[in-house]
Amino acid sequence: MEYKILMKLEVLDRARIAWREHPHWAKDKRKRWALALGRIRKLLMEVRLEEKRKEEEKGNQEDRLEAARRRIHQDRSLEAREELEEALTELRKKEHQEAEQCSRRCKITWIKEEEAPSKYFFARLKAKHAHEEMTAIETETDTIVEEPEEILEELHKFYQDLYKAEEETQEVLDKKRTVVGRIDRMMSTCDNLTLEAVLNEDLITQIVMDMPKEKSPGIDGVMIVAILATRLKGILPELIDRQQTGFVAGRNIIDNILTLRLGQEWAQVIGQDVIFVKLDFMKAYDRVAHGFLWDTLTTMDMGEETVGRIKGLVEGGTSEVHINGCFTEEIKIERGVRQGCPLAPLLFAMTTQPLMRALREEEKIGNI
Repeated sequence: MEYKILMKLEVLDRARIAWREHPHWAKDKRKRWALALGRIRKLLMEVRLEEKRKEEEKGNQEDRLEAARRRIHQDRSLEAREELEEALTELRKKEHQEAEQCSRRCKITWIKEEEAPSKYFFARLKAKHAHEEMTAIETETDTIVEEPEEILEELHKFYQDLYKAEEETQEVLDKKRTVVGRIDRMMSTCDNLTLEAVLNEDLITQIVMDMPKEKSPGIDGVMIVAILATRLKGILPELIDRQQTGFVAGRNIIDNILTLRLGQEWAQVIGQDVIFVKLDFMKAYDRVAHGFLWDTLTTMDMGEETVGRIKGLVEGGTSEVHINGCFTEEIKIERGVRQGCPLAPLLFAMTTQPLMRALREEEKIGNI
């Protein structure tokens, strides 16, 4: 690239010399250049006016779509739905035209990238997925739903049931308390002082610097969550059994695979018949019972101040499902920890500690 730039600069220097040394030769050249500049300026002006017109047109379409979305929340009539679908269709048609133009302009780039899994490739893939719609879903009763309004209702029902706290009998509550009571690893006074320590400039700087690119803490509690997660990570290895390799600093889930492999080989060496069982938590994060989580943290001697902060971050939230340009009605979050939250994997690991303890006890008495 540097070589090409130098070559171009050399050509320009030679042209300037020829221009000065041969004024008669350059006379017609000046006229042609002046005409060319005039055409270029006119073309640029036309392009800018066209781009401005397209931006205004797209802005009007987006305003119309937003108005249709607000109306569909208040008015579920057929007319409102048709208006929303028409606005969506027009905007997608416009975006498709822009994508086609972009595709032609990017042809050289596409050839250069050779469809490799690059940043350019995934940007194109993301743009493609943005135009995809959910046109039908299958309900729990094996019924196919295709109407947009019914799709929204079914999604709202599914997630409302998923995040609704289960009603527990006294017998279930007693069993849970028994399980939680098996926890034998507690936080020390020093641990709680670490979690409740006053914020300092060095810690805040570290949190900000560790955040992903183009991200910054806002008013949604991101900074508090990040600080709690950073402090809790340093304490977790002493609280969680070694069997739990996920989400704990200094451990790796690959250890479980190696342990399984060693177990298989050892069973073959000694000629022992064994059974390996793999269990998976269905919707693990979403099904964490808040009551069980608070009992676990309290049993681990976590301070009331820290527990209160975590409750404030976890409890009382609502959510909506965004699908096909529309939102479902609000969904009350009564259980679960939020995907993507820095605290979520740490809290989930802590709720598994009673299970780890129970498995260890059963192993000691020879049941497993």
